[in-house]
Amino acid sequence: MFSLAQVADPHVSPLPRPTPLELCNKRVLGYLSWTLRRKHIHRKEVLTALTADLVAAVPDHIAVVGDLTNISLPAEFPPALEWLRGVGDPDRVSVVPGNHDAYVALPWSGTIALWRRYMRGDAAPADHAPSGADDHPWVRVRGPIAVLGVTTAVPTLPFFATGRAGEAQLARLESLLREHGRAGRYRVVLIHHPPIDALTKWRKRLTDSARFAEVIARAGAELILHGHT
Repeated sequence: MFSLAQVADPHVSPLPRPTPLELCNKRVLGYLSWTLRRKHIHRKEVLTALTADLVAAVPDHIAVVGDLTNISLPAEFPPALEWLRGVGDPDRVSVVPGNHDAYVALPWSGTIALWRRYMRGDAAPADHAPSGADDHPWVRVRGPIAVLGVTTAVPTLPFFATGRAGEAQLARLESLLREHGRAGRYRVVLIHHPPIDALTKWRKRLTDSARFAEVIARAGAELILHGHT
């Protein structure tokens, strides 16, 4: 029996104090949301207890489906990496980013790319750092399963938290699903935004959910794990 565990939206660390310049964009809304409401929900002691329980269960593989940060402050990404190291070895933990990890436009280098060992497909060079949708989906074969990581994390306008996979990424996803289906593997797709519009608000939807659904209908997948909601 192969055991697979999921972690969704951990919002790993308490929000560092941002500089005024860092708040001169959409981040100011997220900062207010954190200060007034979210810090009472995403409590570190709860996450610590849940993580300890998860690690103690010793699953074969752990999927983290995004939102490790709150408002994509540069100072949030290194603590998220430290948390991932506490969850498990990169070979046993797979990550896709969420919309909070792409709250504003940032270079992947020094931010999401810090998590590259957890986001690298089996075929990628050891020093490869993902640079966005062009490096997705990646594939990791673990025992009888193929884990496929799709990114839908894109910067959006204020008051929106939508995601997008994009045509090129969806075309690669379809090809990979067919390949691993022919190999008889159990295909697990990791994606942050739920692929069904009814599961979230319009302003938080996956904008190309219909195209994603078409890919799944044609190529097949045994399990889809999402976060966001």
